[in-house]
Amino acid sequence: MFFGSIVAVVTPFVQGQVDVEAFKKLVQFHANEGSHGLVVGGSTGEGSMLTLDERHFLLQTALQGAGSIFPIIAGCSSGSTHECLVLIEQAQHLGCTAALVTAPFYVKPKVDGILEHFKRITEITHLPLILYNNPGRIGVDMPIDLVLELATLPHVIGIKDSHPDITRLAFIRQGIDDLKQQGRIPKTKPFSVLAGDSSSFAPALALGAHGCISVTANVLPGHSAKLYDAWVNEDRVRFSELRDALLRMDTALSHEVNPVPVKYAVSRLGFCYNEVRLPLTPMSAVHYPEVDAALKTLTIDIV
Repeated sequence: MFFGSIVAVVTPFVQGQVDVEAFKKLVQFHANEGSHGLVVGGSTGEGSMLTLDERHFLLQTALQGAGSIFPIIAGCSSGSTHECLVLIEQAQHLGCTAALVTAPFYVKPKVDGILEHFKRITEITHLPLILYNNPGRIGVDMPIDLVLELATLPHVIGIKDSHPDITRLAFIRQGIDDLKQQGRIPKTKPFSVLAGDSSSFAPALALGAHGCISVTANVLPGHSAKLYDAWVNEDRVRFSELRDALLRMDTALSHEVNPVPVKYAVSRLGFCYNEVRLPLTPMSAVHYPEVDAALKTLTIDIV
């Protein structure tokens, strides 16, 4: 079962190359701050612009640095079922905990094509899979009925849902419970329902979600992890303080496409250069003051 604050970690670059030392420091930072997991090579990590060798290095580094502390989840999405399998097999070989996989992007497959995509993956690989529904990025949506059908496949053990209607999280959770009652899913099979962005983390918990795969946790990992802990411990005052703090940072990071603003924010913390790969370009300077102000206010731990 995946839970809590899972960081969709950025990939640091220096002069066009993966910054080895910066990535090691980032992994250690998130381990020290109490994060509950790490997604490597996802959307925030500019995964679609990494080479296979770069992905190998990043995953191996994360596993060596924190694989004994929390789950290392590999972003393995592609517009091609064949390439997706290559990425998953690499992650499986390295010993990753799971793979995060969208429907194939750009090609806009029909529902039956998405179903067959995941069936093929689960027939060939055995790495646990977290579905990733992000219609705004991918161009197709995974209807709830499809998500529940995919949940019956071997190795499919969760979903990150970035649909703008977060009530889907509750309906998916309820649907999984119904499938277990019907015997279509073993009662012992875990299935994690995860919010798809940090701005929906707090309300998602109230809807019964198990956690969030977060962008903002790149910058405030301690706050994000403590938000989950406060919810579990029923500390509503602390939960409210952390919710509002994270919301301010979420807002500051929302003005350009992810991961452009969060890469700037992480660079301001001193962990990496403010460098992204084309066709992305660095954040416009007009947004610097808002991000800087949020960082200045919020990078002090709430205890």
